[in-house]
Amino acid sequence: MVSRDGPGSRPLPAGTTRRELRVDGSARSYLIHVPPGHAGARLPLVMTFHGFGATAQQQLALSGFEWVADRHGFVVVAPQAQRLGWDFLSPPSRPGSDAAFVVALVQDVRSVVRVDPSRCYATGISNGAAVVFALACADIGGFAAYGAVAGAFYTPLCDRAPPQPIVYFHGTADRLVPIDGGRVFGVPVAPARRSMAAWAAHNGCQAGARRSMVASDVTLFSWAGGRGGADVDYYVIAGGGHSWPGARRSIAQVSDRFLGRTTESISASQIMWDFFAPRSR
Repeated sequence: MVSRDGPGSRPLPAGTTRRELRVDGSARSYLIHVPPGHAGARLPLVMTFHGFGATAQQQLALSGFEWVADRHGFVVVAPQAQRLGWDFLSPPSRPGSDAAFVVALVQDVRSVVRVDPSRCYATGISNGAAVVFALACADIGGFAAYGAVAGAFYTPLCDRAPPQPIVYFHGTADRLVPIDGGRVFGVPVAPARRSMAAWAAHNGCQAGARRSMVASDVTLFSWAGGRGGADVDYYVIAGGGHSWPGARRSIAQVSDRFLGRTTESISASQIMWDFFAPRSR
């Protein structure tokens, strides 16, 4: 279904719908999933950004957020990049930027679904994870917490952001975005642990991460005590590839051949939601 309705259009039914909108003269689109049995309720919103070369539909399938949303009662939005990937560095003031798209997208979602503006969250993988960290750094979109897989960063520009609760996942065998840092498409990337420690320090968390084994192949490094509940959780997947933890086996079997092993020990989507649920803005 393609919708070109504007503000004031009829509320969306349960299920997944494709919508289109124009931002600075460009046609943009996204998928939105509404859980059943929540007509008229003001619902939380989880936005999830696909990786480079992927699509919004593939991101929904990869993450399984539709099923998590149906169990817990929140709206899922999967935006579609205009090209192969996201331009996560341009500000909303730049016409046609993806940041401007996110701002317009949130407004469009609120025109067709009753969303709780204090409970909106951003997630993504790889290039989509970079979008998540850029949104947190620039504090764009009014998100209350952030979740990402395989693509963290912290720059001096992030110093101006408010404390941001973040949950993050990275595999030790990720060859595309190495966990220990390196160059990704010619761009230098810091080690994931350094970036997450920087966010923890920025948030005012207690010094030093608490380490715990979540599963035989998953270690959690958690920084607690962040200002306003802005804690940082960092899951390291031993032998994990450039993959979404807990992706359905039928999808993981395909992606594993190209991007490395997908752990079945945890579900990133469920953990993200558990992290998000008590947090509001």
